[in-house]
Amino acid sequence: MIEKLPHYFKKIAQLGPKKTAEVIQNRFANTLYQWRQRKRAFNNQIAANWQLICHEYANNESFDFFLQRIKNTDFVDERKIIPATTTRDEIIKSADLFVNNCFDLLGSGTFHFSVINWHQDFRLHAQNQYAQTDFPLLYYKDIAINNGITDQLVKDIKIPWELSRFQHLIVLGKAYALTGDEKYPQTFMHQINDWIEHNPPLLGSNWVCPMDVAIRSLNWIWAFQYFKKSSVITLAFWEKFICSLYDHFDYLEHNWEIYDSRTSNHYFSDLIGYFYLCYFFQPLSEEMLRKAVWCHDQLLHEFDKQVFHEGTSYEGSTSYHQLITEIVYHTQLMSDLFGFNVSAEHTQKFDRMLEFIAWCKSADNASVQIGDNDSGKIIYWGLPTALYENKKCSGKKEYSRFGVSFIKTERLHISLRHHAYEHSQPSGHFHNDVGSMTLAIDGTEIFVDPGSFVYTPSALWRNRFRSVAVHNAVSLNQQEPIAFDERLFALELPEKKFISSVHANEQSLYAQHELYKNVRFCRKIDLSIQELLITDWCQKTQLNDLSHEELVWNFTIHPTIDIVQNNHEFIFFHEQKKIMVVHSSLNFILQRGWFSPAYGTKISCLQLIARLPFNCQQHEIRCLL
Repeated sequence: MIEKLPHYFKKIAQLGPKKTAEVIQNRFANTLYQWRQRKRAFNNQIAANWQLICHEYANNESFDFFLQRIKNTDFVDERKIIPATTTRDEIIKSADLFVNNCFDLLGSGTFHFSVINWHQDFRLHAQNQYAQTDFPLLYYKDIAINNGITDQLVKDIKIPWELSRFQHLIVLGKAYALTGDEKYPQTFMHQINDWIEHNPPLLGSNWVCPMDVAIRSLNWIWAFQYFKKSSVITLAFWEKFICSLYDHFDYLEHNWEIYDSRTSNHYFSDLIGYFYLCYFFQPLSEEMLRKAVWCHDQLLHEFDKQVFHEGTSYEGSTSYHQLITEIVYHTQLMSDLFGFNVSAEHTQKFDRMLEFIAWCKSADNASVQIGDNDSGKIIYWGLPTALYENKKCSGKKEYSRFGVSFIKTERLHISLRHHAYEHSQPSGHFHNDVGSMTLAIDGTEIFVDPGSFVYTPSALWRNRFRSVAVHNAVSLNQQEPIAFDERLFALELPEKKFISSVHANEQSLYAQHELYKNVRFCRKIDLSIQELLITDWCQKTQLNDLSHEELVWNFTIHPTIDIVQNNHEFIFFHEQKKIMVVHSSLNFILQRGWFSPAYGTKISCLQLIARLPFNCQQHEIRCLL
């Protein structure tokens, strides 16, 4: 305890007295809640019933009357979440897989359950039948998420979480709307009944993370809108379903993910799920409207806090930016239902969020990955692409708060990562990627960010994918500029504001950092009609001997690219078509590496690696287009 005192003093200094008091109050309330609920959970005394819900809100309505009221309540138009390009055949094909308990989640490949195991890492089970893959049915606070320490993956709690988000229910619902086939509501009813039976409130892996409880709630509510008129669904089922939804509502009220002042996408997700629940239960009591007002205020507060004025997420990840944008989108949809005001300023910022996504789009079906990518989304289809796909992005764009610059032309997409960070930002999803670049030509990705692969199943893989050694940058001995420790979701970055450089013009990008002690690393990218010139150099910031150090270059190449080496010349091919030639005085070699396009997936790819004794000369890499 004593050894942690400096850490606590540092936190208090960062938070200030008012915020520290709030954090202590929240933790005390949570501790009291845990003390009350632990024994009740094992005695099956937590699950709500209709009589208890009515008693709490002084409501004397019969369940049947309440059900009719919520069935007649207006809801969001499905066209606002389902892509217009999604065909009838695609929906029915996917829905029929779900009817047969077939799921493909987070790199699992299509996996068929004879009986769904809601607490299993079925991805690992398919890869290694001898591995321990089930999570125990313990009190949710007692379930350990252990980090793997070797390159052999251990069970990943994100797999049962992802399955239990029930994002597939919207697909079942849409298939029912298209066909009227009662097998879809029957599947919905069977899977929900089975889940409730095997996931008692506060017991098991699927109550560990409030974010996932919130996303599940939202998707259950969407499913209700599709299946509420089905003749095969019984009144008894609807009562069980709605009482379970109330358990989710009560859980969120006592498990907000507020750990310090640096809230994240988790708290934002908690809120949007709760916002949906407030609307769903609004006919129950006027108290629900008061709670909805509070939740709306919190959502806008987090919008102001977690999204910079320029329209980028403060978590340092393009993937999480997309998730946050989807949450803000659902905030707008539900605010319209409630009749709550969203200011013009917030609407304009949301538009800038969409514009950032458009700038990140590097190829027809790909976007630049910066920072972590866990493939997270709120509903099955994620953020509708129609919101941003027609935004025109051309020329040069700098996002100084996020720390990235782009050049986008008819043929090229280039990004360059900068050092930009403030201590008010959570750092858990940042990578050691300052100075890293990406490149796409004619919609084909060439130099790519390596992605993330996995989180807790392997600390080794987790750190490998966020390492400077696999990003398209220059390192000192491939050592991490910001050292990793036992925490897989922290990177102790120093504060730095990005300022546009005099070294760059409209056809060039420039980045520098001093994350290594006593050395400034500089990179400039110049674009001309037929050539992309990358220039790297170092500057000593103190007089010290670095002759024993080594500069190391890395470029991670997209798996669809083949390279033929001819002395110092590297010819890049895509589908047997030459797309680029790289020249450099640096002695590059080819080796195998890894690229992760999405969570849980890694694909073998090529890497270009060069090593050179430390010096302060300029080194050029010419890419002939």
